[in-house]
Amino acid sequence: MYREIVFGKIRDKCQELLTRLKKKELSLVLAVSGGLDSSALLHAFSEVSKVQKNIKISVAHVNHKLRPTSDADQNFVQDRTSHYGLDFFTVNLAAKDQGRSTEEWAREKRYQFLESVRLNQAADLVVTAHNLNDQAETLLSRLLTGRLLTQAGCIAEYDQERKLFRPALDLSRTELSAYCSELEIPFVEDPSNQDQYYLRNFIRHELLTLIRNKINPQVDSALSEFVARMHADEALINSYSDEILAKIPSVNALKRSDLLALPKALQWRVLRDQMISQSKLNQNKHHSVLKVGYSAWVRASEWLASSGPTKPGAVIELGHGTSLSVGNADDLVICS
Repeated sequence: MYREIVFGKIRDKCQELLTRLKKKELSLVLAVSGGLDSSALLHAFSEVSKVQKNIKISVAHVNHKLRPTSDADQNFVQDRTSHYGLDFFTVNLAAKDQGRSTEEWAREKRYQFLESVRLNQAADLVVTAHNLNDQAETLLSRLLTGRLLTQAGCIAEYDQERKLFRPALDLSRTELSAYCSELEIPFVEDPSNQDQYYLRNFIRHELLTLIRNKINPQVDSALSEFVARMHADEALINSYSDEILAKIPSVNALKRSDLLALPKALQWRVLRDQMISQSKLNQNKHHSVLKVGYSAWVRASEWLASSGPTKPGAVIELGHGTSLSVGNADDLVICS
């Protein structure tokens, strides 16, 4: 039963991807940690590639060196990859950078390695095993921390810019677990997934469990459906912003008066995107501007609408070493 559900979903998503990319063949790098979700996808993709010869799969694993079982996990994934007859790529990470959270460091290094494998293999996309429950957990995490205001997209099935493909977002963790049980697919357990020091684990084991028991047993599906609607709404609004930006002759030619003539929902988006474009000439500044959140951009829009910018030398600080000012002579908004 679950074989058909999971296999059928992955097969159909691959076909949809071929159509979307207008390609006859697909080359994919599958990120596999060895856990339940990625082990289920490793099996499903190996089965799909057997019947669809136009889909080539290789496997990448990152050994973060953070747990006593890290080397054993790497060996496990390598053995499973060999069992399926697929190419295997791995990396052992050095000690984490000082002054950064372990999660942030590990995530950045992981995606850097996955992208390097993709480029080396001339593959189309990297595949990750994010599922329906991950989507629900991400939505709640961003909502509770305020990040949702800036990062309204949550987890996208297809990320063209980052070359990522997440075909399991319609599959629940329960379905993937049942798939592994039904087909006796082995996987490793990550003890850190139980550690509620991490916000995601608290949301997974406590908050969502409470909501399922007290309010809505189908809360994960409800949140996932909300994300799908939110993606569609954001895409529409951002398309309007893109049209406006396309009419601005250069990255340094955004006029304050033109910006303030826009609806508020577009003001902060156009301001954000134009300032991001301005900052691309300076890599350090670009990274700083990308960290500026929704509240700061709205505050900047409100400041631009006030009498503040007309005062000599007036500047508004947005955080992360980023500020805005307005040229008195030409009315141009400047990121500094």
